[in-house]
Amino acid sequence: MRFYAFALILSGLFTAGCSLNYGNSTSVKESVPELVFEQAAFYRYQKGNLKMNLSSKSLEQYKSGDSYYASGASFYFRDDQGKLETSGTCGLLGIDNQEDIYLLFEGIEIENIPQKISLQAEALKWNGKTEQLTSDSNGKVMLKRDDLEFWGTGFSASGVSGMFSFESNVNGKIITSDSAAQ
Repeated sequence: MRFYAFALILSGLFTAGCSLNYGNSTSVKESVPELVFEQAAFYRYQKGNLKMNLSSKSLEQYKSGDSYYASGASFYFRDDQGKLETSGTCGLLGIDNQEDIYLLFEGIEIENIPQKISLQAEALKWNGKTEQLTSDSNGKVMLKRDDLEFWGTGFSASGVSGMFSFESNVNGKIITSDSAAQ
């Protein structure tokens, strides 16, 4: 009898502690990709000219928000004449087409061909509307150009002005060569 009373009280406590909240449900459409492509290739044209192409190990397309997520991504951007301007790779890439936002993660390597600059980082955000490339305040970014190499945290760069800056922890080196030794 004691065991029965204890089990009844215990089940009453468990039942009293449980409640269902129907107001905070997440739509399956928001969390499950509409389409998943393996070994994908994606091309974007403007006025009949190839502006961007992306290849990835996998590419997920989501119905809400016109967003895409790619893993193992390689990307290439071209100018109005079709000349390659920027190329890069990253482990993960998030694309929000409505807001023109690109989030890059894991082993990012980007090269700007006209400016002869290469960049390495672990997390970056590109805003296509403002043409701003930024890292978070603690994100380490390394830049290389010719014989100049430097790195720091809190990186930001403007595609409009061509200027870039670091918030803190800036270090670097200049590599010089002895022309007489060559």
